[in-house]
Amino acid sequence: MALDKRVLHRATGPTHRVNIGGGSWYVRGWQNVDYYAPAPYVDVRLDLRDLPTLPYPDGSCEVIFCSHVLEHVPDVAVRHALAEMARLLTPDGTVRIVVPDLEAALAAYRAGDEEFFDRGGVRCVGPTIEAKLVNFCASYRLDGHVGGPPVEADVVRDRLAALSPHEFAAWCVGLIPPEATYRGHVNAYDADRLAGLGAEAGLTLVRSTFQGSATDVLLGPAFDHSPRVSLYMEGGRSRS
Repeated sequence: MALDKRVLHRATGPTHRVNIGGGSWYVRGWQNVDYYAPAPYVDVRLDLRDLPTLPYPDGSCEVIFCSHVLEHVPDVAVRHALAEMARLLTPDGTVRIVVPDLEAALAAYRAGDEEFFDRGGVRCVGPTIEAKLVNFCASYRLDGHVGGPPVEADVVRDRLAALSPHEFAAWCVGLIPPEATYRGHVNAYDADRLAGLGAEAGLTLVRSTFQGSATDVLLGPAFDHSPRVSLYMEGGRSRS
């Protein structure tokens, strides 16, 4: 079937299955919320950076999946998006969130594992492993530059020694020029930070594993990817 003739099979029952930020992604029975993907793949087009209200009723989503999206939006949008997920989930619904794993990146850096940054699933560029670590946390395009902010290796080492992991990631993002025409990675997470942000929004999130969802519908090949670099978190609405 030609792409422009595709008929999307939207959920029609009382509950929905929603992929937030799925890109050019399609699974029968799911709705895809995205900003950049071509029209045939998008059921709801919106930009999380605009703090939108997702067009679904409270408690109407049985499963929400969000993979490699939250690293692309700042904290205010992340908090809003997580609160929207909590609002939308049914009482027994499942949310699965996947992001690049800051803890794994720092461990790879300390081990001198450039393979992690070159071919792990989030390709990073730069003349040194320090530059690649910065690119893991922060990326942009400007005047032909594609990658992370240029920074000397000794400066990166100094910042790593002086800052917590979250402070270091924020420092990397702060190096992106304000005039950058496109910003890629502008946030970073480990399990504790993502669980904490989820708790603030009304979600209980715990660490999961690659293709290790407790929900059968999320076990297929259309979902988890890039196991070397990814943090998998899963849960539901917090019990009051």
